[in-house]
Amino acid sequence: MGSRRLLNTRGNLSVLVLGNGAAGAENQALGLADALQLPSRFVRCPVPSPWSKLPAYLHSSLVQSLPARMSLVGLNAGENPDIFKAPFPDLVIGCGRTVAPVSVAIRRLSNFRSFTIQIQNPRASSSLFDLIVTPEHDNRSLLKLLAPSNVVFTRGALHRVTPSTLRDNANVLQDVQGPLNQHVICILLGGASKYFPFTADMVRELANTLISKLQSSTVPLTVVISPSRRTPSFAAPLLMNELLAAHTHSPLVMPPIDVKLWTQSSNLPLLAAAHSIIVTSDSISMMSESMAANKPVFVTSAHMCTGKLKSFVQSMLSNHSIQSLEHFDAVAATSGGAVARPFVGLETEEIARVVLERLHHHRSALVGKSFKYSQAEAGGTVTVAVPSTTEPV
Repeated sequence: MGSRRLLNTRGNLSVLVLGNGAAGAENQALGLADALQLPSRFVRCPVPSPWSKLPAYLHSSLVQSLPARMSLVGLNAGENPDIFKAPFPDLVIGCGRTVAPVSVAIRRLSNFRSFTIQIQNPRASSSLFDLIVTPEHDNRSLLKLLAPSNVVFTRGALHRVTPSTLRDNANVLQDVQGPLNQHVICILLGGASKYFPFTADMVRELANTLISKLQSSTVPLTVVISPSRRTPSFAAPLLMNELLAAHTHSPLVMPPIDVKLWTQSSNLPLLAAAHSIIVTSDSISMMSESMAANKPVFVTSAHMCTGKLKSFVQSMLSNHSIQSLEHFDAVAATSGGAVARPFVGLETEEIARVVLERLHHHRSALVGKSFKYSQAEAGGTVTVAVPSTTEPV
């Protein structure tokens, strides 16, 4: 069945999106749900301590192998305990290893009728999930080497940036911040991780590099700085002060510049309004979202990346999907000469098509094995009737 035909079943399917409190992970899961165009419900269910300290493979395996009455050990549905009761959703989407045991539990309790999608390497057996969607750079284990049939690999992180969401947010930045100058540069700040040390010196290096590049332009600029939840409190004020001081002390060599701070949770208005995007190299999610905006993207301090982050950044630099800020050309950028080469822009939609195809096969297999399957067509809509159960496995 083609993807267009599969789309006709959407009105009858339900999706449960599991969150763990991490913005980057939740946006990936929500981005896939958006791309599926299915009615979805979002539930945040972080695994409580000390269970969250367990290796993912161990906790997920316990949930799968313990007697049914004990299978929810160490799981927390917060204010939504009904997620462990029938009727169960048709799809469950989770991102990050801490929600993996929750997904495994729902799959088991639903008698394996709920189709579970795990985004990012769960560090657990692939057999515990119906589909694993994981970035190529996030596979230090044998997962990529073995490449089970229920694992698909992505180039970057999934996201919620689409031509439609960009159009919807095209005027939001100006509505909130007031008139913008001729050229808009947005700067997305991340934070420290085990793969990237986020320091004050790094912020000063970003400022100094950008200042040196802007001195060749005379076009009035608006620079919008957006800190994330992980950004140290010193970072945004330090960057703003450095940029404003440069213009104050060198008005003859610096173009007119207006520096603004963006503190809202979504960066979509920035990505929609920006002509150029600068992003710190610590966040694969922010870099993937930026590339999807189809604008020139520049990264800072790429030399400080280590581990899987280094692999991703080097890959994106080598295929010119992103560029080092050292290569920022203010004249080309402000004259429209800078060219974007998006590499991961439509990836979320591609994965959504894979999900619909796998889901169709999954539901067909259920019907063929043990349940009556009836469908009635009216106006091009296919209604799939698969009975749910109130009895756990």
